Amino acid sequence: MTENLPAPGESQIVIYQAESGMTRLEVRLQDETVWLTQNLMAELYQTTKQNKMHHAAESDGICTGELLVLRPRAAAQRFLLDYVLNPDFIAVVDSSTYGAKMPRANWDYIGNLPALIPPSEEQRSIVAFLDRETAWIDALVGKVEKSIELLRGYRIALISAAVTGKIDVRKEVLAG
Repeated sequence: MTENLPAPGESQIVIYQAESGMTRLEVRLQDETVWLTQNLMAELYQTTKQNKMHHAAESDGICTGELLVLRPRAAAQRFLLDYVLNPDFIAVVDSSTYGAKMPRANWDYIGNLPALIPPSEEQRSIVAFLDRETAWIDALVGKVEKSIELLRGYRIALISAAVTGKIDVRKEVLAG
């Protein structure tokens, strides 16, 4: 699909007909653009840091349909992403959405929200801190998941040994 995108410096909007016959619209986003379709915004509101990073463009990106583009003037892309995915910011945006089946965010409202943007060095420090803490939590979750798997294996081995008579658990039951 990327072969349909223009080279940098050419048109940033591509309209083409997909193999399915549907007309598609793609937009090339450059520099430090954070892209979120409204559907992805809804999905990302209730997700993990790892999942949300799958939707953050590290470079040029492709998007279709409804979208809100946030172009940081004074904020780094990663800082802005963490900022807009903060539960407090999401609650403010949620209070302005409309539509029952798939709530939609109103850009006129969101675009005029005041944003507290610290200096660049502080943004980098905040992002580094969040990355460090998230990595620590991820490592801890990994250890817990590994421990759970080991305990499941021990349980299976214990049940198997008890059923086949390799160990006598009656003594343990009577003692307990």
